[in-house]
Amino acid sequence: MAAAQAPDSDARGGLDGVLISEFNPFSWEGVTLKNYGSGTADLKGYSLSDGEGSCVFTASLKLASGQSITVAKNEGGAPDAFADRSGVIFLGDSGTEVTGDYVFSNSGDQVYLRDPGGKLIDSLCYGNKTDPSWIGDSLVISGTGVYALRTGASDTDSSADWTVTKFGITSEGFDPNLSFSAEVTPFVFPESGGIPVFNAISSAQKTVLISIYQFTSANMYALLCDLEKKCVDVTLLVDAEPVNGDQSDNAQKFKALVNAGGEVRLIGGNSGERYANLHAKYAVIDGKTTVVTTENWTTANLSGSYGSSDGNRGWGAVIESRDYAEYMTRIFMNDLSGSDVRDFSEMSYSGVSPASLTYRPVKSVSFSKYSAKVCPMLSPDNSYETEKYWIGKAGTRVYVQQQNIGNSYTDWTESTSPLYFLNSRAVSGVDARLMISTGTSGTEDSMKKYISRMNSGSAIKAAGMDDPYLHNKGLICDDAAIVSSVNWTSTSFGSNREAGAVILSKQVADYYAGFFEEDFRKNYEYSGLSVSVTSASKTLTEGQTARFSATVMPSGSYSYLWDFGDGRSRTTGVPYVDMVPVPGAHVMKVTVSDSSGRTASSSMDYVVIEKGGEEESGGGTSWLVYAAVIALIAIAGAAGLLRKK
Repeated sequence: MAAAQAPDSDARGGLDGVLISEFNPFSWEGVTLKNYGSGTADLKGYSLSDGEGSCVFTASLKLASGQSITVAKNEGGAPDAFADRSGVIFLGDSGTEVTGDYVFSNSGDQVYLRDPGGKLIDSLCYGNKTDPSWIGDSLVISGTGVYALRTGASDTDSSADWTVTKFGITSEGFDPNLSFSAEVTPFVFPESGGIPVFNAISSAQKTVLISIYQFTSANMYALLCDLEKKCVDVTLLVDAEPVNGDQSDNAQKFKALVNAGGEVRLIGGNSGERYANLHAKYAVIDGKTTVVTTENWTTANLSGSYGSSDGNRGWGAVIESRDYAEYMTRIFMNDLSGSDVRDFSEMSYSGVSPASLTYRPVKSVSFSKYSAKVCPMLSPDNSYETEKYWIGKAGTRVYVQQQNIGNSYTDWTESTSPLYFLNSRAVSGVDARLMISTGTSGTEDSMKKYISRMNSGSAIKAAGMDDPYLHNKGLICDDAAIVSSVNWTSTSFGSNREAGAVILSKQVADYYAGFFEEDFRKNYEYSGLSVSVTSASKTLTEGQTARFSATVMPSGSYSYLWDFGDGRSRTTGVPYVDMVPVPGAHVMKVTVSDSSGRTASSSMDYVVIEKGGEEESGGGTSWLVYAAVIALIAIAGAAGLLRKK
């Protein structure tokens, strides 16, 4: 339900005080408060309310910076997952007093947080309720075992601040200041042959924890079996249903590891699963070293041959840091303990004979190590916000190698797409380059056409790559390098378990950049013009002058043909046009031409609202109709792109 903006809530802006961070309206209903400020906060005098009753903190209850506390209703018996965790107090305990009918409706309600003076400092509106303190649509909280979780780095009093997640999924919000000191060894596939992975695993003295999507390398399984014989505890957590449907092809190797004393657990593939897929690729060794890769541990990727041409184009890093390893161990143990995890012995193919495995030591090769800061990145927790943040900070270069861009993100003029963030940096003068895989059977021609459209219609320099197969999900943002398993798809950002690391080191970033630039040099084919069109807003008002601007790469002198999409057009010799819009939903298209006859085009949707159109009850077309038309245009455009791909 839609609601207007409230004048009395002062929480909009950065997260700099106590705010609502989680909310569960079901069963053991509860509210989590978190101190987002830099100092200690005392909750004495604060109150929570649903508009009909209140929970007041009558005694001193201090929250350090970053600390949270959950106030839940005690339903008796065994608590649900929301209430059965540390940092939970129940109504009536620890100085909390309830007055009135303080009960949250499953179908919809309001949640208010007020300071000791009674001033509204935060609110949440969900379900079928609206409220003046809330902007836009109410948050939809529905499903089994779900609750609302605040995300992002700002508070807008709207659904944009929130996501709905499941119990058992970690809630590591985005924090650009969370980093760990480390020694980092970067490497790439296929040239490294995965040797740094073998070196890190073979160094284990006590424990090896592995969380991975696909793991087929018999030589790595053999190494793990040998480690078990040396009393190293090996725990393997794999996706139960990867791309080929199940793990039956690896069952004999699993059996060999289990027989050697290892533990093999499979996540997903049954009811109540937390993630669409466990798509991460990381390992924690002895609680002090973490290996993060963009690549699965396949036979080709872990060939053990230095200078190999087998395997994919991907990146990896060995990160020596006890603090980061402790962080990733906590994530691993959380994922290992869910009800959607089954032991290998419970699987239908557990009765297979064990594979006969013999470890073949890999070649001894030295790789350079660098001091760095490392920031953790996870899906579904914070990967989207993390990549948006680091792309947005870049002032010199943003290099992206990405295997897959989902259909919902292919439009670089759509503000939610990572391509939009990338193009915005390109428009501002940053060297923004993108490489996409063209090696998937049946898609090469369509991907090349898409890359050509991107080069001519945006400021991004785009290239395709198929040799070696581009499976990477890596970014370089100035001197920050991101190594992760995160594809640019809505599933990867929002539904999978993904893991990665933001490595803050010019030396590490330059290491990956060297390989990227060589790949780009070999594969970049576009030598023409590119243009992008922007305006201050996509929603304009009838009768008011609006300006559309174009950015052309490379810079120079051009002719600009502006098609307003309403039957009018204009030619200018400058990269902007001022116009008085007419009501309706339109598409602005600009075509630039140089003296040699080269052209490039770019377009954007915009809607023009009649003066007073929101208040008129008859005669005029409402702004909602225009918005609906714009939505239909976007859907049709996306459908056309999909057909072409």
